Amino acid sequence: MPKKRIDVVPEFKYEGFPVIIVHKDGKDLKDTKTCYFDSEYNAQKYIARCKFTKKDYVMHIQGK
Repeated sequence: MPKKRIDVVPEFKYEGFPVIIVHKDGKDLKDTKTCYFDSEYNAQKYIARCKFTKKDYVMHIQGK
């Protein structure tokens, strides 16, 4: 299975979830995790809870 790249814009699969966060996850940060959110507010809460810095994740908003 090919690895996902963090710098590629992911596909917006779900119409009700216009915000996507892509970040490294797992042991030694080898995996890439894609999270879907219904609002930018909830995405910011997730970022704060996980204590990410700006370089740790990429946020994509549909239409921007």
